[in-house]
Amino acid sequence: MREWRGTYDSESGAQSLIEEAGGLLALFDHGLLPIWSRAHRPSVGAVGLVVMPGEDREPIEIGALFTGKRWAVRSPRGLACFSTPLDVRAIWGPGGNHR
Repeated sequence: MREWRGTYDSESGAQSLIEEAGGLLALFDHGLLPIWSRAHRPSVGAVGLVVMPGEDREPIEIGALFTGKRWAVRSPRGLACFSTPLDVRAIWGPGGNHR
């Protein structure tokens, strides 16, 4: 994901980047598949594209890190952890299998 660091400075800039990539899943695949494979199950430190309740309780896609027990995400209030997201769209990690 390093190639996008510093390329946007607002939520609308980030949204444009996501749309240009074809969606968040395509963006994550582009950034993560060169270093990690897709995995069927998370391991500690894995990156996931998960669906969580947003601020207005509407489901949103968000990148998360698996801690071994929970998915950690950055929220407007700081770090938030979820045991069970609404959905796990994809997982990337060492030793995974391409899907």
